[in-house]
Amino acid sequence: MGVRTIFIRHAAMLAASFLLGVLPMRVEAVDSALFSPYTATVTGSWPEAVAVGDVNGDGLADVVLTTSFYFDPARDFKLYVFLQQPDGQLAPPVLYPTNSAYSSRAQSVQIGDVNGDGRKDIVLGNTSNIEVFLQGTDGTLAPSMVYATSMASIIRIGDVNNDGRADVVGLDWSSNNVAVFLQTAGGTLAPAVMYNAPHGGYNDLDLGDVNGDGLTDIVVMSGQSFLPNVVVLTQAATGGFNAPVSYSVASGVLTQGVAVGDVNGDGRNDIVVTYGGNKPYSKIGVFYQNGAGSLDPVVSFDSLDVPESVEIADVNRDGRADIIVLHGGWVNAGVYLQNADGSLQAEELYPIPYASHYQRQGLAIGDFNGDRLPDIAIADYNYGLVTLPHTASADIVATASASPAPVPVGGLLTYGVSIGNPGPDAARNVLVSASVPSGVTVAATSPECTVSAGAWQCTLLRIDAGAAPAELQLAVQPQVAGSLVFSVSAVSNAPDPYSANNTASVTTSVVVPNQAPVANAGPDRTVRRNSGSVTLDGRASYDPDGSVVSYQWQQLSGYPVTLSNASSAQPWFSITKGISPLPNALVFRLTVTDNAGGAASDTVRITVKR
Repeated sequence: MGVRTIFIRHAAMLAASFLLGVLPMRVEAVDSALFSPYTATVTGSWPEAVAVGDVNGDGLADVVLTTSFYFDPARDFKLYVFLQQPDGQLAPPVLYPTNSAYSSRAQSVQIGDVNGDGRKDIVLGNTSNIEVFLQGTDGTLAPSMVYATSMASIIRIGDVNNDGRADVVGLDWSSNNVAVFLQTAGGTLAPAVMYNAPHGGYNDLDLGDVNGDGLTDIVVMSGQSFLPNVVVLTQAATGGFNAPVSYSVASGVLTQGVAVGDVNGDGRNDIVVTYGGNKPYSKIGVFYQNGAGSLDPVVSFDSLDVPESVEIADVNRDGRADIIVLHGGWVNAGVYLQNADGSLQAEELYPIPYASHYQRQGLAIGDFNGDRLPDIAIADYNYGLVTLPHTASADIVATASASPAPVPVGGLLTYGVSIGNPGPDAARNVLVSASVPSGVTVAATSPECTVSAGAWQCTLLRIDAGAAPAELQLAVQPQVAGSLVFSVSAVSNAPDPYSANNTASVTTSVVVPNQAPVANAGPDRTVRRNSGSVTLDGRASYDPDGSVVSYQWQQLSGYPVTLSNASSAQPWFSITKGISPLPNALVFRLTVTDNAGGAASDTVRITVKR
């Protein structure tokens, strides 16, 4: 790993200049796999919060930022909108006046469709109001609409009544309530509905389904007063919210940030908090959601000093959510990548300029340079808007799925393989190959591919950078129960001589369930006492997806007799003259087991008469 030097002036000089633009600063930055060195865009006033989203309807994600004060009326208490241009650059910001002031700074900004017209709007929160900038049909922002409320020092946008409309949820400093502002059918915000949610100041807020019922819940984090670190209000199926449930890292611990997302890959959202000051007490804590819909006790991970703002996003494009953290005063952003097994890697650090502290919404993630890769945006009171663009990568990516799954023996199973080139580098020529799992019969394959001697191979595919992935399919019929493992390897040979060859691989495992055998102990019969011996017959038993490997007979009732060869398909017993009374019903049970361990039973009645 090399060392890169970039140049920027001192923060005081930047602030004094009151200029808008990109200026360099001296910092030693270690080359990294994910993000390029940061760029600082001076705002001339104190940035508070930042968000990423398409706010002009052109399909490109933009950056919005709020400022508070630097005693410059032209830039204080403004909404900055940095529109992304077709070339991936951010245009100089457009400034909108806001309804905030020194005593009610807009420390919260969110992007979402809060009037139901399909366009993303900008919503600001401060200690005295919610301010909504609606996006017009021409992509511009209308003058703001102001909703007076003391419950908006921190806000989030989400559908919290399951009606398909985006609502606003807000907190004040410490009233022990959370406010829900539902979006009406007319596209306005209804008056606040209050729910109990203890919090003591320096709070944070996030939304997400944290009990697995498919409804959006409210997660409130308290940053002081040593209250429970997190309270969760689950959305009730009948509307509204249930009573808060408390979770804490430990007694005497204060948390600095909260985020909701699936950080162990089990399909359930977890809650992540940051806490602690300097090492060894600086940590991130994860409350993993369990299968019962509650949260397990916190699991903590080491972190660089003073972890504060936190977000969850897939920053390395592997389909798994990662954790991004800002460290106040420690000139680094941290990334915890999620592994394929759901564990978290150690924190990976990326240099950023100095700021002693970051607001809870001072961090946002999104593709704001048009390369389809996630970038980092930071509201930095010293340096303005700080951005870390994702490092462009020529790596190809592969994903695979099996449908339908599970599938019975003899059923049709289709493996779907997707090979993509996220770019924005050169086109890739990709060779796809795989071993066909044993125990299957090949039914069909994509025309680009052939199957021979147990190998599946597809002709060299050309995939343009950023284009739709190539989709390939292999249809098979499993002939035995068990686990089918399908491993695909995709190797690309870039036409660009400066790009190394890249390999992507993916493995999909599908369980073919065992069908239980069918036991048949034969029809009920009547025999005479002088018959001598009677043979039972279980030969009609069978296994629909394998073979019957064992038979076991047992007498359940009637005059006791001795079964000979009771572990065969056709045992027998002798009829003794002592059988009494007559008639006498002898009941036998047959249990058969198949080659996969499945078992089934059947009974037969043999009636002995004179």
